[in-house]
Amino acid sequence: KVQFLGDVLYNPTAGTGSTPLYPPRESVYVKAGDVAGRYGDTVSASVIVIKGPSLLGPKYAGAPVRVLRERGANWAPPRYDAKQVGAGTTNTFGLAQVSFKITDKPMKYSLWAYADVPRERYDVVKGPSAYLTVLKAPVQLVVSGPTSVHISESASYTVKAKRVTDSQAIEDLRVCFGSSCQDTDSQGKATITFTVPSAGGTGSRVLSFTSTENDYHLAGAQNLTVQALPSTN
Repeated sequence: KVQFLGDVLYNPTAGTGSTPLYPPRESVYVKAGDVAGRYGDTVSASVIVIKGPSLLGPKYAGAPVRVLRERGANWAPPRYDAKQVGAGTTNTFGLAQVSFKITDKPMKYSLWAYADVPRERYDVVKGPSAYLTVLKAPVQLVVSGPTSVHISESASYTVKAKRVTDSQAIEDLRVCFGSSCQDTDSQGKATITFTVPSAGGTGSRVLSFTSTENDYHLAGAQNLTVQALPSTN
């Protein structure tokens, strides 16, 4: 209660007010674990939330957590702003497993965890940055076409490229047979046409198809065994 006793100009007045009282503030410690995976992989980041400024405090169950990746000013170029990759909730042990698909360019990133706990009660202490290491994805090539060919004549083969990690078709991937190369379309397919070389003669022959390594994918290779027949010319 606040009371004014009055003076020569004003009559006495009194008023009441209320101020919310909160428990003493606590610290909450949150940290993510390191993660490594290939482009297109689905991985899981471990996040721990503890009441207290260190790992020695009691576990915080039921805490909503978010995981963000970034490549900030402490990294050499290229740099990327923070992006949320996943979210979860801690269990009775204060742990959350946050799953996410790797869609970033292969390189190393910082990985941060945040706990969305009541800010009127807790001060959130972030642990040191974890790291997300993204590796290039392997490629699977599937070749379809004639299993018998005539020497010195034209032959066409369709090569389909897909990522091993998530089975997605790969667009704009260069696939080759020798010096004959084409880029894959939106369905991951390319058709390569070439003249069957005479070297090697007739009989069983192995045709080797390859794909070129790029920023996201490793090189790929696939062999196809065909029967080389005499030229009809």
